[in-house]
Amino acid sequence: MLASMLLTAAMWPDSVTEHCAPLDHTLMVGIATAVNGSFLYCELVDQPNPQELQVTYVKNKKIFASKALSYTTDPKMPSVIQKDFRFGEIRQADAAGQKITLHYQANSNKKNTSASIARIDVDVIDAGFDNFVRIHWDELQSGKTLSINFASMAHLKALPLRISSQPIEKCDKKTIREKFTYCFYVEIDNAFLRMLLGNIKLTYDQQHRLEEFNGVVNILSEKESNQTAKIHYYYRQDYVKK
Repeated sequence: MLASMLLTAAMWPDSVTEHCAPLDHTLMVGIATAVNGSFLYCELVDQPNPQELQVTYVKNKKIFASKALSYTTDPKMPSVIQKDFRFGEIRQADAAGQKITLHYQANSNKKNTSASIARIDVDVIDAGFDNFVRIHWDELQSGKTLSINFASMAHLKALPLRISSQPIEKCDKKTIREKFTYCFYVEIDNAFLRMLLGNIKLTYDQQHRLEEFNGVVNILSEKESNQTAKIHYYYRQDYVKK
């Protein structure tokens, strides 16, 4: 088993193995860095079956958070449970019925609070956003701006967002792969709040896979505050050959 782990690690690029330790079953690795470029954490993504994703968050070789996603009813609206073991934060979304039930516990000293939203009033939950982009790819590439009700577990409500395709230079001015990548902006669908909160930038590759996320992440800082990060994603199929 050790030999297998070492072989798997050797096949990932140095940028991954420097901070992360992908396992045999790791399908995707995300490396999160701060605005100043310093390393924040790794995301190790596994798919135990076609309807589920498991995400493990690691720093200094220690697991500090986990997330489980179940896509049993809608690829855009998975049920989610995310736990941060550092201070007991829990984010949860139950999406099995006609109502979306959101739960949030800020830390182990706070109560778990919840709210329910009619399913018809929600378009996307958590990582279901990635599937939303692919489902509506042609519309976005045609120049259409799409409005989305995003169920936020931390806010216990649906937030009105909008997503639009942008020139690649708006996501990454230094890119050398302009004709091979795509840029999308995700913003609050309110002009005043948009000026205050800015946007999230998503970069996709030519296979329509998420390549980079740049914006506020759902993993809090060590001080239990929101943080902005750039997460670059690496895919096992590109490096580990069968």
